[in-house]
Amino acid sequence: LALPGAPTGHEFDYFTKSCGFPAPTQTLYFDSPFDIAAQCRIFVPAAETAYDRSFEADPEQFLKERIHLTGSMIHVMNGRTLSLYTSTSRLEGAAWILKNLFPENILAQGIDEADNDELAQSFINDPQKVLLGTKSFFQGFDAPGETLSCEILEKLPFRYKNDPILTKKAALAGEENGFKEVILPAM
Repeated sequence: LALPGAPTGHEFDYFTKSCGFPAPTQTLYFDSPFDIAAQCRIFVPAAETAYDRSFEADPEQFLKERIHLTGSMIHVMNGRTLSLYTSTSRLEGAAWILKNLFPENILAQGIDEADNDELAQSFINDPQKVLLGTKSFFQGFDAPGETLSCEILEKLPFRYKNDPILTKKAALAGEENGFKEVILPAM
């Protein structure tokens, strides 16, 4: 088996356990051929922004601040951005505001009349475009070249609240380990 992505600490414990392989299972880790440090930057908003507050406390302000940060990144990147949302309603709210700020540049899944393949092709063909998407763009989407220079995750895509199997596995792992050993790797 070959797995894309980076296991934590070069260990494949979550994968081997979830597949039912006996412990210990011999695994191999090979370094990536890509220069990740030179090709990737992670931006984490400062404290005192919507990313540091609870959605439940003030949902409207929370979403406005997230969309403002997204708009700022789109401006700095001159398009070239894939912005991913964990719910259609949040994507729709972002699209409404961002389409007013960048009327020629925003492509929005489920709002524009194009299907996902057409949206992806429009995004790939024009580096100034911004694609707003949901679940189907979280995995397996490739936009080669400079077109996809910035990816924004509006929220991490935890799916355990609606997944009874993950919820049960997390409960069996215990309060301390459930998130770390089950929920986070399944993301």
